[in-house]
Amino acid sequence: MADLFIGRGDELGTLIEVVARADAGAGRLVLISGEPGIGKTRLVEELARAPELQGCTVAWGRCWEGPGTPAYWPWLQVLRHLGLELEAPAAGDQHEARFRLFDAVTQRLLALAGAAARPLVIALDDAHAADQSSLLLLQFVARNLRASRIAIVATSRDSWFHASPQTSGLLAKIARDALHLPLGRLGLDDVTRWMTVGAPQLTSHVQRVFDASEGNPLFVGELVAAARKQPAVVDDYVSRS
Repeated sequence: MADLFIGRGDELGTLIEVVARADAGAGRLVLISGEPGIGKTRLVEELARAPELQGCTVAWGRCWEGPGTPAYWPWLQVLRHLGLELEAPAAGDQHEARFRLFDAVTQRLLALAGAAARPLVIALDDAHAADQSSLLLLQFVARNLRASRIAIVATSRDSWFHASPQTSGLLAKIARDALHLPLGRLGLDDVTRWMTVGAPQLTSHVQRVFDASEGNPLFVGELVAAARKQPAVVDDYVSRS
């Protein structure tokens, strides 16, 4: 069941096209948004495994909201993967130092991607959990992608799930320079195909699973996994809903 990839073919095709355009020197940022459990991270993982990305470097940066998380944490992961370092801002005016830092990171990424045989793909997961410095750096880099061989794919929860108004505001600004790819819930046909392929013995429960999960892939997977062990669990869940 974990290997099934259902209902996101069009979105995956869009991402593959974005990488193809980056290969031709027209880089771009894509912002994938949606509610928790909707499959944002899974979509990017599927992109990274796509045959069309063979030979591409895919550098991941995963955001973390826990205490003690350093500034620029997702970017530190990306740069570490690429063999680069994030230098400490120079002394002096804080805003000027940050600008010089952002420009230095951007120029290094552009140079690295320009010298590579295939485009560079940067995946920033859970951008809604990023610190403000990381989001400002993303905004800066995104505005320098037009003539680059870099594709950045960022995932974020929908705005009504954001804990911080500042984060929501920054993501709204970033979205202006991005191709926005919102993910909706799966339809009944998608859930039917999911269960037909992954749990054919439970196809009589398709409508119940769809109703109970409301098309959220996370809940579909959990219900199907539970129903494979005990089919009555779906009926119990529906009766409690």
